Amino acid sequence: MPERAPLREESPYPRAVAIAMRATGVVALVFIAYHVLELRLAASRPRADELYTVLAGSLSATSGGAPLRAMFYVVGIAAVAFHFAAGLWGFAIARGWARTQGARRAAAVAFGAVGVTSFVVATDVVTMFTTGARLFGPSAVTPVPLEPGPCPAPPPSPSSSK
Repeated sequence: MPERAPLREESPYPRAVAIAMRATGVVALVFIAYHVLELRLAASRPRADELYTVLAGSLSATSGGAPLRAMFYVVGIAAVAFHFAAGLWGFAIARGWARTQGARRAAAVAFGAVGVTSFVVATDVVTMFTTGARLFGPSAVTPVPLEPGPCPAPPPSPSSSK
């Protein structure tokens, strides 16, 4: 009888990373499903011009003084960033692109940098929506000086000029 190939190849991940991949995969799936349901499949789906306001309002809302939704987003982003970076590393190993120990270490550093950069950029965006301030760079929200006085009258509508 011919020998059968194993049903499953040996994992390129160390045991701790394999467990972390499973855990972050579950957290990432929950986060992505929540994000898609909230912003794309909801009955009151925001239009493109309303999306900034909706995100700023929902991420800056607090419960007991803490922005829980923003914290959930940061945890979800961390899970996605780790899972993505570790997945890229595992893919490089499985494809044979990093055969030696030195190449595996270099791939881990490179893909780790991709994961950390993704996390920092996405967390900066969540922080901007939550607080109006940025972690890095100038603030995205610049205060507009308001002049005291009544609001200007709206422009006449085209139907009222006939």
